[in-house]
Amino acid sequence: MEGFGLSKGRLKLESFARILYDGPEAAVYEVVREDLRKAMISPEWDDGSYAPILIRLAWHSSGTYCPVMGGGSNGATMRHAKEAADPENKYLEHARALLEPIKAKHPWISHADLWILASYVALETTAGPRIKFTGGRLDRLPEAEHGLAPGMEVDEDGRLKGWENVAAHVRAIFGRMGFNDREAVALLCGGHVYGRCHPHESGSGYAGAWVENPTMFSNEYAADMVGDKWIAVIHDTVMPDGGTVPEEVRPAPGKRQYIDLSKYEGEDSGSEGESPAPVLEAFPPGRYKCLSQWVNCRADMDISSPVVGRFLETQELSIVAVKVCEMEIRGLAECGGWVSIVNSSGKTLWERQGDLTASSLKGCYRVVEPSGAVVYPDASLSGQSNARLQAGDEFEVDDV
Repeated sequence: MEGFGLSKGRLKLESFARILYDGPEAAVYEVVREDLRKAMISPEWDDGSYAPILIRLAWHSSGTYCPVMGGGSNGATMRHAKEAADPENKYLEHARALLEPIKAKHPWISHADLWILASYVALETTAGPRIKFTGGRLDRLPEAEHGLAPGMEVDEDGRLKGWENVAAHVRAIFGRMGFNDREAVALLCGGHVYGRCHPHESGSGYAGAWVENPTMFSNEYAADMVGDKWIAVIHDTVMPDGGTVPEEVRPAPGKRQYIDLSKYEGEDSGSEGESPAPVLEAFPPGRYKCLSQWVNCRADMDISSPVVGRFLETQELSIVAVKVCEMEIRGLAECGGWVSIVNSSGKTLWERQGDLTASSLKGCYRVVEPSGAVVYPDASLSGQSNARLQAGDEFEVDDV
């Protein structure tokens, strides 16, 4: 019964507290929560996390709710061909497949409950709130372009003609579920913070993430809607400077979408000349504090390498090596991985707090070099090595 919060016949204090908050079923669901947390993080998936697509799965499985007729997530009917083939549910087969081993491990929980619980854990693991889960519980959102006029004609504000019809349709759908405008906006903005679109055949045909950090609970989507410049594009749109639509936000042929023109132009597009090259000497190795809401940590110095972690505002980090990569200054973290100290638009993301100290480098480390690491008898490296650690091995450093 260890997994149910019991240890040698006694209830763990943490589990007891959760039962008081979440109810007596909490300890049972906590076993599933833990398996969901383990499955959530994956360097092979978009931005290193399945959390966004699991949140999308839960919303699409709940979107038919009506306070009069009922419906909603009960039934998990997206498992069946008709609903799974709905264009609005494209790519969600990956989320459903991720959860199948967990369902097999815990056959007592329904698919409907598992999908919703997975979204709760996704929110929690992305710095969102912990939500009390109640067992018991599919469907789809309205068409993304419902009521839009064909073609690429826009109004004086750059909005595709017919946008009012989309707004009215969204209001009707959310109103049917009992939500007012304020609540509908909160749900739309909160949901679109997460994840990204995929332009290939098995995806929606749209491209790119909605926001810069698609795995973090925030109001970034709402702020961007109001504060950024947007332009409607298709696959072959010629951008204002004569270039093509950036590949990461280029929709599939036959699709159209808005992209953030301010990010395409860059933060300094309104000023004359280019940003000066960053001065490497101004950012020597040392102890640094994160100034941004979040900063990705990537496997290699190349900014296109996989995301292996993420640092949040005010977190501190020892940076042991610093290099210039094109217009960025990149730092090697003592825990492995590279972060941008100064990004390509010249924004400083980390503030130096002081020199490296021996005490700051002590702690637990993991070997990341594929060939492993040699162990020497002393710090001089002159003696005969007496062991080798394998990639993935962890070890303690208590003296530097």
